[in-house]
Amino acid sequence: MVNLEIIILSYNTSELTLRAAKSALAIAGANVTVVDNASVDDTVTTLESLGKKEKRLKVIALQDNIGFAGGNNVALRESTTPYIMLLNSDAYIEEAKSIEQLLTYMDEHTEVGIVSPRVNLSNGEIDPASHRGFPTPWNAFTYYSGLEKLVTSVPPLNTEVLRAVFGGYHQTWKKKNEIHEVGACTAAAMIIRKKTIDEIGLLDERFFMYGEDLDWCYRCWKKGWKVVYDPHATVIHDKHSSGLKKKTIPQNIHAHHIQKRTHHAFYDAMKLFYDKHYREKYPGFVRSLTFLGISIVEQVKNKS
Repeated sequence: MVNLEIIILSYNTSELTLRAAKSALAIAGANVTVVDNASVDDTVTTLESLGKKEKRLKVIALQDNIGFAGGNNVALRESTTPYIMLLNSDAYIEEAKSIEQLLTYMDEHTEVGIVSPRVNLSNGEIDPASHRGFPTPWNAFTYYSGLEKLVTSVPPLNTEVLRAVFGGYHQTWKKKNEIHEVGACTAAAMIIRKKTIDEIGLLDERFFMYGEDLDWCYRCWKKGWKVVYDPHATVIHDKHSSGLKKKTIPQNIHAHHIQKRTHHAFYDAMKLFYDKHYREKYPGFVRSLTFLGISIVEQVKNKS
């Protein structure tokens, strides 16, 4: 019985998607589904060619780019395996057997709804998005104000107590070489239980790009499921090589419009997450201050 399906969403990243798919197919018995978000490069033909040799590979070619959540949901709706892994097209599995070990861990820990491998960037450092708490107003403030980085960068301040106070967004006080619970991980590489999806629902398609993984993990946590980080498996993430990035956009696409949409999508996702999960939890003035902070950060990033 096949117990794992790996879903890879692609957008104009033919070579990267091929690499991701091959690393996924190295996992014994796993089915792999590539959902192409209306690419105009040769992604579909390249993957369909591989699919003729690898019967465990399925390619779904969409006619429109319906976003990260929407594209993944197409495959999630059809999936029937006990476990499902989301894998970015710009990521690849370092060792197939380590993913099998994560499935064994989930078999033995039925309270775990989502498990994340250690996700390393191409420079060897951990992808911060793979080891997070939730963006409460305080956590968001300490992160974007630079206090989190200050505490971890200055030796006299770098204590477990201060990291716990000022490092909530990336849970900087926890040891990255040990298995432990986290608030959220990244959808660039996560394994979720089908039973959990049945309970919490699919990815929220209002998050066109960014934030959908935070939202999924938060909904998982609210329903009593645990989200666990397990460093015994590693995925390499060539971050910013996929998505609506300039170098992946062919010249015949309105690149400026797409880049603008990508930029706004990140900050829109932050506001959407707040309104969805925190609007009723905090007073109105906190929301106003939070949204003002988001706007300031966006303007600063625009100028940098």
